[in-house]
Amino acid sequence: FAAAAAVPPPMPVRPLAASVALAALLTVGGCFNVRQPEPATAAADWLLATQADILLDNFQRSIQQVNPATYERCFVGPSFQFLPDPVAAGRAPGIFDQWRLDQERAYFQRLASRTSATAGNSLTLTYPPQNASFITPDSQQIQATYRLRLFQQDTAFKQSNFAGTALLTLVRRPGQNEWKIAAWQDTRLQPDDNVWSEVKAYFFTH
Repeated sequence: FAAAAAVPPPMPVRPLAASVALAALLTVGGCFNVRQPEPATAAADWLLATQADILLDNFQRSIQQVNPATYERCFVGPSFQFLPDPVAAGRAPGIFDQWRLDQERAYFQRLASRTSATAGNSLTLTYPPQNASFITPDSQQIQATYRLRLFQQDTAFKQSNFAGTALLTLVRRPGQNEWKIAAWQDTRLQPDDNVWSEVKAYFFTH
């Protein structure tokens, strides 16, 4: 039989070649860096509003976090309607004549652009059970007393505390088990109170 060919010993790894290979591995590994978390959105902050209480919790949280996406999601669009406090409407003629979701979105985005997310805004809604009534199985009205406190950076708008009554008409969308605000009527509690309508009028026009 022929003698088996001798197997040459393995070539020693040269330090330079090893360094190049290591650098290549590190470069490839950089392609798999962990992405930074995305900013909070309405999807992250929203709780499915299968009950009116959950919807109003979402609403309050959108004010506290100054989150336009969560705020807008609380409303039916484009048929949403806002009815201002009569005194505030008289001081801002014409502004509230056709107030729908577009106007609601615009004022809140302008307010948010001048407010830090950590400003400390607060909204308290008080609505005892006797102030809620069903119109149909898919619509109801809630009369809530609100206390709104805003810390925003527009020094021309000096008010920070607002109080009033919000008569909210809520609807459950056809085919969806989720409540939305379809109409909102604002009324001041006392003649000297500042009301939410004043916030909307100012930030819609400034």
